[in-house]
Amino acid sequence: MAIGIHRYGNGKSDVYVKHGDSRVVFAYPPIGPDDSMVIGKTVLMTNGLRLPTGLETARLIYEAYCGEHYDLPEFEAVRKFLEKSKLPLFNNNFVTSKGLVVMDDSDCVSFNRRFDERTLEGKLVGARNVEGVLFGEGIRFIPRNSEYAGNFDEASGFSGWGVAVASVDVEGYELLQEVASRLGTHFECDYIGSDEPESTTSALSIKNYVLELVHFARDSELDERNYVFPVRK
Repeated sequence: MAIGIHRYGNGKSDVYVKHGDSRVVFAYPPIGPDDSMVIGKTVLMTNGLRLPTGLETARLIYEAYCGEHYDLPEFEAVRKFLEKSKLPLFNNNFVTSKGLVVMDDSDCVSFNRRFDERTLEGKLVGARNVEGVLFGEGIRFIPRNSEYAGNFDEASGFSGWGVAVASVDVEGYELLQEVASRLGTHFECDYIGSDEPESTTSALSIKNYVLELVHFARDSELDERNYVFPVRK
C-alpha cells in the first residue's frame, strides 16, 4: 500500500500511502504532543496541510505494522506514538434521540456544538447502508433499535463494531484487525453509552499490547499527549 517516501534532508519527509485509486501524502515528523484541539488547529494554520480522516489514519497505521517498508524511520515513529500516546481521528460523536451521529471535524470547531436532529434526514439522503451503519457525506449514523443485531443495545449503548466502522469505515476496520492480528492481539472498540450527555471524540492507541479505539470529551484529562501526522493538500 505504501508507494514511496521523499526525504527533504532536514529531518522532514513525505510519506506516500495508496488511497483507493489515488494516494495520500502524510507529512513527517508529526505534530504534538498536546490536546486534540491544539494540534488540530496547528495543522489547519499551516499552509498546505489538512487533518487526516479516520480511514487515512488507519491506512497509515497498517503500513507501520504490516507494510513492505514498515522498518523505515517514519513508520517506526507511527508505532512509537501509537504505543506511547494517541492518534486522534478528529471526529465528533453525538448521542441523539434517534441514534448515534459520527461526524468528521476537519475544521476543529464542531466539538462544542450540539447536533441539530432536524438536519439528520437531509444529511443522509443517498446514504449507503453497511449492516445498519448509514454512511452519508461527512456523517455516519447508527440508529437506535437497529434491525442489525449487535449495533445497539439499550443497556450497553452503541456497539464497538458499529462505532469502529462509523469512525474508520469498513476498510479501516479490516486494516486495523490485520494490525491487531500481526501484534498477536485484538482490536478493541469501546461502546458509546446510549445516554452520553456530551459529544465525544475518538482516538487510536495501543495499551497493554491491545489496539484500542477510545472515546473521550475534548479538554478532559484523557485528551492529552496526542500526535497527528498531517496530510498534504
